[in-house]
Amino acid sequence: METRIPKKIDDESLKDAVVEFRYVADLPPHLLWGILFQSLPEGFALTPETKSPMLLSFGKDAPIGIKSHANTYVHNSIRLHITENALIFNIIGPYAGWTPYFEVIQKTIRALTGPGKIIACSRVGLRYISEFPNLKIFEKIGAKCKLERPGWEGQRNTVFKTEIWSQENIIVINLANQVVRNPAQPDHFFSLVDIDVFHNFDTPEQNTENLLRRTDELHALEKTTFFGLLTDEFLTSLNPQY
Repeated sequence: METRIPKKIDDESLKDAVVEFRYVADLPPHLLWGILFQSLPEGFALTPETKSPMLLSFGKDAPIGIKSHANTYVHNSIRLHITENALIFNIIGPYAGWTPYFEVIQKTIRALTGPGKIIACSRVGLRYISEFPNLKIFEKIGAKCKLERPGWEGQRNTVFKTEIWSQENIIVINLANQVVRNPAQPDHFFSLVDIDVFHNFDTPEQNTENLLRRTDELHALEKTTFFGLLTDEFLTSLNPQY
């Protein structure tokens, strides 16, 4: 039976929704960035360079987050980073859902692509990161992730990663179970579901509408992957709306 995919759930657990476009351009970055700044849709504001807070971390050597860049812009609760080879969107406030988020992305990509701007994209990807406080995620998913041995009952900070090659796309699933931030407080922990889906184009995609169509398809794949992981009981607890 086909899995029903909710249109919406209680999304307090969602810590970030990242959409990245790896681009190709003929101009050097210092010239290109000026042109892109002038081409941004109305509503984006340049922000000063500040240290970007790390969203999550398994330790000081493995932070999860987006590095701050001088050319960073904000549109309401959406942030855009422009690097030497990528456009990176992410959220900085409550997630309003894919439809309004994608509307801003579409408008921006259409404005920044074309002759004399970004001429093509070699890769597009989405990464959704959800954090669940005081929850053991391995007990809430259909797949079994266990290392069993006498004396190992007190496992913490367990990380599982797998890559799935799905037709032309790649899905990377990272699960972190019972992560303890402070060893002095082992009863305060969180779990993480981190799903990264992306597509590498054989030839850089020059057609903007094809690029956006692929982006929307990847979002649907990310949703199917996320909800397909969860047990029915856990999904029901998230108040899904169909």
